[in-house]
Amino acid sequence: MSSTIADQQVAVLQPAMEYLESWYAGDAERMASALHPELSKRYVRSLGTGFEYLDECGASKVIALARSGLGRTIPVEYQRLGVTVLDHGCPNLAVVKAVGANGVEYLQVGDFGDRWKIINILGEPRAAAPWALPPYESRTLPTGLAEPDEDTEQIRAVGVDYVEGWITRDWARAVGSVHPSLSKKGPQADPSGYVFLRSWQAPKFVWMATPEWGPAPTGPSKIEVSILDRASGIASLKVLYGFDANGENPTGLDYIDAAKCQGRWQGINIVWQVKPMSDYTDRVWDW
Repeated sequence: MSSTIADQQVAVLQPAMEYLESWYAGDAERMASALHPELSKRYVRSLGTGFEYLDECGASKVIALARSGLGRTIPVEYQRLGVTVLDHGCPNLAVVKAVGANGVEYLQVGDFGDRWKIINILGEPRAAAPWALPPYESRTLPTGLAEPDEDTEQIRAVGVDYVEGWITRDWARAVGSVHPSLSKKGPQADPSGYVFLRSWQAPKFVWMATPEWGPAPTGPSKIEVSILDRASGIASLKVLYGFDANGENPTGLDYIDAAKCQGRWQGINIVWQVKPMSDYTDRVWDW
């Protein structure tokens, strides 16, 4: 029987709440249950020289840090537990915004059959120890949509160049839209129903945007890019493509979490799904 939208929302939020609560509690086992083993967690860091780079870690380090009890040192008044579903555009993928003492984070989550787990995390940390600053607020409008500014066009261009670069086999546009440390993943079920992750890194994505990989797809080139949320230097986007001749019924959905590094916006974390989703035929969804 198909689950209801309300049930899905609760399931989507569960790993995000466990992620924050286990950090403050120092509960390594609960943290591990919220994360997919192939998790990629990223932050943009800045050196004293002004040089910016991508700092990242995997699930094992996040679990180890939780076990260390670092989160327990944060005073209760700064342990803000705010989680919001930014978008749940297909049965097995969603993006959740988590706001805590350490800053704002975009969590890309997926359904792995038995439960939802966090696949990718992109965060914007505080500039100093969280208990030395007032509670964090992300720079977004009450609706959750980013206030237009000089970066808005560049952020939208990430989504457009990412899809069009691949569709038109324009290598330069494709490589420019993503960070060299791109993490692109998509859940897929095998014949037994076991759900695993397909993973692409930047070199594979860029290679698939070259003519050598295959002829460019044909059909309508309509692309819809929505900025789901913005903080100061990170943003979460939803990209729909593969529309029919009437400009309806998209067959492709990608969530792109982008960051501004060295003055340039690029896709850092991506999760995607393409119809028909034969692995999820028991659930009907309207993209």
